[in-house]
Formats: sequence, C-alpha cells, structure tokens
Amino acid sequence: MLQDAGLPEGLTVREAVDLQAGYFRRRLKTADILEQTGLSALAKRRCDKLSGGERRRVQFALAIGGRPDLFVLDEPTAGVDPESRREIWRTVRAKAADGGAVVLATHHMDEAEALADRVVVIAGGRILVDGSPSLIKARAAGSTVKFRTAAPADQLAGLAAVIRASKDGAHATLLTTDPRSTLEALFVEHPAVSELEVASASLEEALADVVAAGQGRDV
Repeated sequence: MLQDAGLPEGLTVREAVDLQAGYFRRRLKTADILEQTGLSALAKRRCDKLSGGERRRVQFALAIGGRPDLFVLDEPTAGVDPESRREIWRTVRAKAADGGAVVLATHHMDEAEALADRVVVIAGGRILVDGSPSLIKARAAGSTVKFRTAAPADQLAGLAAVIRASKDGAHATLLTTDPRSTLEALFVEHPAVSELEVASASLEEALADVVAAGQGRDV
C-alpha cells in the first residue's frame, strides 16, 4: 500500500477491489475484502465520489486482496477518520495473527505502539533504535510526570532522575527514570504544583529521548 496512489475513477469500489484481487491465484473473495476493510456499504459507490479517508480504505483493500504473506503498508492511516483508523488497525492485527508479516511505515507513534512487535527508527541514514516497544520504553525512560507550575523548564530539568523537561505554557512534562525521586525533589523545590499526573512513558516520549541521544548504527 503506497502512501499516495490513484484509483480507477470510473469503477465502483466493488469493481476496483474485484479487478485487483483477480490478478492473484489465491485471492480473497470480494465480499470478504469489503467486509474486512469496512467498505461493504460503499461497494456501489464510484471511486471518484469517495472522500480522502474512504480512498485510503480502498487502497488498503487493494493491498490485502491477493492474500499476501508479506504486507508492506506505507502510512496506511494517513488522512483517515478515527473509525476507519480503528478498522485498519483491527485488520492489520488479524493478518499478523493469521501468520502474515507486516512491514508498516508510520510517523504516528501511537500506531507503532499499538501494532508493532518490533520498531525500527531510521534518521539521517542511521538506525537509531531497533527493538520491541516495551524494550524501547524500558531502555529510554521509566515514566512521565505532568503538572502545572510557574517554575521554568531549566530548573525542572535539574530535579533528581529527570532525563528531559519541557513546558507548554504552565504545563510541564518531565521524563524520568525514577518518578519517586523526581516527585520528592519536586515537592521540596517547587511545592506549588497542581494537576499532577504520573504515567508510564509513551513510545513517542521514549523515542524522543533516543533521538536526542543521537546514537545508532549505519543502515
């Protein structure tokens, strides 16, 4: 599935899916493809009458119709609505569970965290990180501490166990390897905080730490 691809504008969704799947010996049935991609209700609509998100779903349907062992998906949920995104995620999980291998390129780290068994981050011709989402998060940082404060980010960055501190207005976010030590130091040095929240670091936050470190190996 390419990041940007055209569709046969004069055909209906059903006709386009059936045509593409027909090139393959062990194709899925057209009705099954439409159901798996949430397109059954759009089967009779012409491709030139589809919205951007609907077109992405059709492109996804064309990619899975031949029943491949290897799925290569480039930004499959770019521009789609939340419901379509969930449908694509569900189908990707099902294909992997059935034994298919999925290579997925995405800039959405929540998507990588939700779908991937292995994440590879490439920047500037170098592999910065390669591992499972849980391993990356464990290696990079333990938790995030979020709160409101008047203290500047550079002072917060000096608190115990803090790897990185950032602020958006009064909202501060600390990435820490030891949230207890960070909180103890925070209450001593900046007690006037509110809306305090402690959570495990997300994959996006962990990867930001890895990228900032600038380590890696050549591709």
